[in-house]
Amino acid sequence: MTEAITKGQRKLPGNSAAKPMAGNCWSLLLILLTVTAWIAWPTHDSDAQENSKGLKLRVVHSNGSADPRFITVSLYLDGKVMRNDEMQSPSQFGAAGAILWEKLSPGQYEIHFEANGFKKGIKRITLVDGQTQTPSVASELSKDKELILGGGPSLAEIQMELAALKKANVELQKKVESLEAEIAKLKRK
Repeated sequence: MTEAITKGQRKLPGNSAAKPMAGNCWSLLLILLTVTAWIAWPTHDSDAQENSKGLKLRVVHSNGSADPRFITVSLYLDGKVMRNDEMQSPSQFGAAGAILWEKLSPGQYEIHFEANGFKKGIKRITLVDGQTQTPSVASELSKDKELILGGGPSLAEIQMELAALKKANVELQKKVESLEAEIAKLKRK
């Protein structure tokens, strides 16, 4: 007893009826694509999980009439430069006038602003795990004096204090050596 099997059909063991093979493959492919899309498709919950992998910080050009066209911006964490970028005034060449730094860890940061003809500006900000909004910090520079805004000593202040302590230490070492030499003279007498 032979049965004719037409192209695209196959006979399954224990089943005398021929089944369309292409229909099964397409169904399986459709199910596979649906499951893959469901797993990979971003949702609001996955966005929240992604944000927990890193925080964001936006730095914007204050764009005042006396502000410089170009500002070098450096992000410090624990005294180490983490990021460095240049920001253009939005009034110049249609520039965005902002920097967005992503994937930052929680901590106390310093943002250093530098530009030709201006004193350095420093702002401090603390990023905390679980923040829902991206904090924004505006550039601030002065031609007359260095600006340091935010609580606690800045990296620049700590470096200045360290330099002063090193200088005082050298002077004390010289004084100790001088006193030791006098003591040695007195012992010889």
